[in-house]
Amino acid sequence: MHTMANEMMQAVRLHGMEDLRVEEAAIPVAEAGEVRLRVAYAGICGTDLHLFDGWELEGAVTLPPMPAIIGHELSGIVDSVGPGVERWKVGDRVTVQPQVYCGDCTFCQRGNPNLCSNKKKITKGGAWAEYMVVHERTLFAVPDGVSLQIAAMTEPMGCALRAVEMAELQPGDNVFIAGGGTIGLLLANLAQARGANKIILSEPQPIRRALAAEVGVTRAVDPMNKDLPAVIADETNGDGADVAFEAVGLAVTSEACIKGIRPGGTAVLMGVPKPGTTLEISPWEIVSQERLIKSSWLLVDNMESCLRMMPRLDLDKIATHTIPLAEANEGIRMCKAGEAVKVLFEIGGENSS
Repeated sequence: MHTMANEMMQAVRLHGMEDLRVEEAAIPVAEAGEVRLRVAYAGICGTDLHLFDGWELEGAVTLPPMPAIIGHELSGIVDSVGPGVERWKVGDRVTVQPQVYCGDCTFCQRGNPNLCSNKKKITKGGAWAEYMVVHERTLFAVPDGVSLQIAAMTEPMGCALRAVEMAELQPGDNVFIAGGGTIGLLLANLAQARGANKIILSEPQPIRRALAAEVGVTRAVDPMNKDLPAVIADETNGDGADVAFEAVGLAVTSEACIKGIRPGGTAVLMGVPKPGTTLEISPWEIVSQERLIKSSWLLVDNMESCLRMMPRLDLDKIATHTIPLAEANEGIRMCKAGEAVKVLFEIGGENSS
């Protein structure tokens, strides 16, 4: 299918803070080195919620020129290829790693392309639309055994896997996870796959706590009425967690993760904090007990690994809601209210050709 540039598609565009509109937009055209996709499914990410709320956070959230089609978690079918593209052909089932790294800066050369100083985001609109154009290097083939619906969660799964890799999680480890959203539940899924012993998760929303039990969490607690350090101590013979993950972005949960690990344990912070957030922690408690604090940002070289693992992980439970693009504002509301975990827009669906 080779659609002309002046034809229109349905898209969701952000016009300003809390101003999201379903409207028509021009179908983009793939140029040299680019591929146009017919979007199958697209997810709502925490970063999309931050854009909706008008956040500006250096290196993390940058408001695009308005009106902007947003969304970066997706799966789709190759619809057309630009000049010079040989690896991909029309009809290929794909997902997208939404950053294009330069490969030349110090950080790329040192093995941290996620910190690339020249990285570019998708330039011709986001995934909340019927079509989008991406650089050919961002694409990954979806295996036959993986549905396009589940493949739309590859990017957030890659972020969770990066954090698990940073934590150097070992079989038999006791794990604490702050947050029962998409990332928190993916972390639980991956920790279980790596042979974790106990997985303790904190989440104020009862719907998400109930879901946590279904994906293998040993104990899901409400942090609003439970003393988290006491719960963690109770589940770990008083030692503390071997590994803790912060997947919320709040000071209180970051501090709970750091205080909740055992001497010699590791806390990985990966939630995106609101601008201006600061922590109150005791350096003595860190130094005297050799607590290790790490952070994890985006993903590095693991999209293909995630796609290979997906058939063995029970990810259908995490994709709690599938809605049409026309219900974008309701999808945002559900996410912000904690009524959903992963909300996916079904755009072209499984048959997006």
